[in-house]
Amino acid sequence: MPLYRHRPAFDPVAAALAHPSIAVACVLLAAAVVELPRLSLWTRDYGSVLVYMALALYCAVAVALLRWGWRTHRLLAEKTLGANADRWEQACLR
Repeated sequence: MPLYRHRPAFDPVAAALAHPSIAVACVLLAAAVVELPRLSLWTRDYGSVLVYMALALYCAVAVALLRWGWRTHRLLAEKTLGANADRWEQACLR
C-alpha cells in the first residue's frame, strides 16, 4: 500500500468557491457555538436523540465544508505559486 496521500483533481470553476465556503463554514460553526445554551430547551421540546443527532450532522457538514474550502484553497495556491507554494506557506505560518 502506498504511503502518499491522494491529491484531488483541481477544478478551476470550483476553486472560485474556496474562500466563500471557508467563510460560510466559519459562520455555521460560530452559530452552533452561539446556540449551545438553547440546546437544553430544544432537547426538552424535541427529544435529546433528535437534537444531538441534528447537531452532530450540522457540525459535520460545516466541518466538511471548511475542509473542502481549505483544501481547494491550498490547491489553488499550489497552482498559482508553483513549486514554491509549500515554502511560501511555511514562511507565512512562522
